[in-house]
Amino acid sequence: MADGQLQGTIQASIQTLLEATTAVENVYINALGIPHAPNPQDFISKFIEADSSDLQAWFIGRKRSRSETWEAGGRSKIAMRSELWRYHGFQFMGYYSYQTEASEAEFNAIIDDVLTKFNNERSISGFQASPLSLDNMDFRYLGNTYCHVADFSLEVIERVTGLEPA
Repeated sequence: MADGQLQGTIQASIQTLLEATTAVENVYINALGIPHAPNPQDFISKFIEADSSDLQAWFIGRKRSRSETWEAGGRSKIAMRSELWRYHGFQFMGYYSYQTEASEAEFNAIIDDVLTKFNNERSISGFQASPLSLDNMDFRYLGNTYCHVADFSLEVIERVTGLEPA
């Protein structure tokens, strides 16, 4: 599978898992930092132009990729087998409008549900996935709305087969 196809497949699987999590709404895949919305004008009016007191949105993007080669062969100088492992890092952010201090408790409950959902699902698109990491919690504006924000990261591991010994 080509790298771009794989990225799209993994992002779609992350989106599906997020959407299946209780109380998660409005999940978008980022393409080059720009959320992909089926109806861009609806996205702009809902999140950028509006001053919403009841806003929730999630954005998924690719964060990094790296590769490693592992060679088996013990102490001999000739590798018996060579394997390539690709590590695909993804980041997603959840925004939840700040209304009162009670909204922080509500958002924390959603965050806990997301962590539970992903950490119970150790396979993403058929690839092994690392445990989901909650990297940061903060406050930011989304459009004109002040929001709680949670940044998550996840690594998906791809084993590339069919390589010849080095």
